Amino acid sequence: MSVNKNGTAVMILKGIALYFICVVVGILLLALIVKLTGISADVIKAVNQFIKVFAVFIACAYSVNGNRVIVKGLLIGLFGSIVTHLVFLLFNGGSSFLSIVLDCVFLAIAGAICSLVALIKSR
Repeated sequence: MSVNKNGTAVMILKGIALYFICVVVGILLLALIVKLTGISADVIKAVNQFIKVFAVFIACAYSVNGNRVIVKGLLIGLFGSIVTHLVFLLFNGGSSFLSIVLDCVFLAIAGAICSLVALIKSR
């Protein structure tokens, strides 16, 4: 029995790319809504977290299959969060290290849970 490591890597990279696209589109839509309505900062933080978790779910639902779905979802959440933070740090500037680490851990756990939910939904 051989393990196809390239297929797993491609699956995870596809999930990370899909996560990033979903987050960027979601944040752009959120920025447009904030510009039009003037929502408070507390609501923006909550909606931002929702966008990230929803993006992890979409990425896991469309890119994770086969075995070890929890690990694949965890990696998509973790590395997707890291890539997103690196890109947004280029544009936005500083953010505290603790908030980045907590966000990465939160999204890694969310990725594991979302991939499991997506697997159960697909059956």
